[in-house]
Amino acid sequence: TISSREPRARWEHSTEDESATAAADDDDVYNVCDEEDGGGEFEDAKPAPSSMERLTASMKLQHLTSALVKTHTSSEFDTETRAWKFEMLFSICILLNCITIGMQSHQQVTHQFAATADGVLSFSEHVFTAIFCFEIIARICSDGWTTYSPGSWDGRSNLFDMALLLTGVLVTWIVPFITFLTKAKAPGGALHVLSVLRSFRLVRLVRVFKAVPFFREAWLLLRGLGGSARTLLWTVVVTLFVTYAFAIAGLALIVQNLRTIQSAGVDAVDSQRIDALLDILGGLDKFMFTLMQVLLQDSFHSFVREVIYFLPWTWVFFYAYIAVGCLVLMNLVTAIIVENAMLQSQQDHAQQLTDKLAKERYEIRELANLFNAMDSDKSSTVNWQEFEAAFQDPEVANRWLLLDFRPDDCSELFTMMDDGTGEIETSDFFADLLRMKGQAQAKDVYRLQDPRHLCRPPRKLLG
Repeated sequence: TISSREPRARWEHSTEDESATAAADDDDVYNVCDEEDGGGEFEDAKPAPSSMERLTASMKLQHLTSALVKTHTSSEFDTETRAWKFEMLFSICILLNCITIGMQSHQQVTHQFAATADGVLSFSEHVFTAIFCFEIIARICSDGWTTYSPGSWDGRSNLFDMALLLTGVLVTWIVPFITFLTKAKAPGGALHVLSVLRSFRLVRLVRVFKAVPFFREAWLLLRGLGGSARTLLWTVVVTLFVTYAFAIAGLALIVQNLRTIQSAGVDAVDSQRIDALLDILGGLDKFMFTLMQVLLQDSFHSFVREVIYFLPWTWVFFYAYIAVGCLVLMNLVTAIIVENAMLQSQQDHAQQLTDKLAKERYEIRELANLFNAMDSDKSSTVNWQEFEAAFQDPEVANRWLLLDFRPDDCSELFTMMDDGTGEIETSDFFADLLRMKGQAQAKDVYRLQDPRHLCRPPRKLLG
């Protein structure tokens, strides 16, 4: 069995050989960098450090950077988690409040609930109003008044939510208090309308759909609906234009001929049938409304058959309108909406960030399970014996394979994560594996290729 110091010793031996071999080259690179930067004239300039000093400073910088990155990433992750839980909690309260508002509206019309249930609903309104007031205060204390700035989408959303809350405070607390003092009768109708406006708080549930991966499909639908608003507007305009043009043609070709047939003399039954057709076709507004019924395919064949009875060729007119308005125009609109939704989905950087955070959470859970499986003595550290034995366990070895590490990488992997104590702590295990997992990024390759990052370490670390 290889001891816990053997991998570390091999690495130190190879590092010393490589440092001795590259010492002269490092000095030349350092001098070249000084010449490119203007002769090396800096404030508090010092003599060029030796190769070992630069190597030591580089290692210190790497450990310092790693610690700062871990601290910053952990802080951002904790903040994001708390904000997500905060939004989820109050979104549930909003959903429950909208349910109680609907039950109150139903009770005011039908009076199906008992008096006790009516009292419970009234009491719940006070509870929800207090909860939402606490939410406003918590947001102001946490993020300041800037969270209600109209300069951003979130700020305008928060302002709208505050306006809805003020209507709730007015209906629930202020007006009943004034009514109690003045002994006057409360204006129930107007206050009930203000109370119903609070149901628009359901719009805030969109934030939950956006943040929770489980609701991704619902978020895609809502975002597609919002992104298609302009397309829908122009769809209405073009549809009205096409319907307007066909209505003008229909008045000249159909309505005029129906009036001519009626004036030429028909029996009483046919005259009544023509009058019924003129009631739905005799005018530009009436003809456009009827064509919209045809476009929506809403039981239009009954009156079309009546028109065909008097004017047999008119089926061409109606089916031409269906071909242009329904088959061509509606399919084009569907294609444009789908294309816009797909384009927005590809350009949604916020959703990409959410997916990345969800992937990181999953990786952290997998790494935690892997560390617990390796830590046989539950000491929160893993030594070489535990590390090597983990690769011999088929279940743990399969987890390593999922992270692109094979049993042959066991010694090298432990060497890179070991800080010289012969044991790997939890923080080092998480940080190092997250940095080693996957392919090298462009910035990592740049650091290796750019000599300035090797020849000029920070002066503070060298001093």
